[in-house]
Amino acid sequence: MSADDSEIINLLQISPSNRTVEDLTRLFQHLRSIEGLVGSGPSSHRDAALREVCRIARPLRAKGDTLLYRKDDPTDC
Repeated sequence: MSADDSEIINLLQISPSNRTVEDLTRLFQHLRSIEGLVGSGPSSHRDAALREVCRIARPLRAKGDTLLYRKDDPTDC
């Protein structure tokens, strides 16, 4: 695990209600660096969605062989 990954995991472990503007900014920058999250649509809509993810995201621990979701499963956010 890289130092960057460790930083992001540490930020996600902060309760969403206790994250600072700096925490949210760092999470947002990280999400914008993920290729799969950089869509072709309007950046203002994508950025708004990513900022919301930064605001509400929380970690979920699961064993490596745990099925997290299936095709067509409803989301919980």
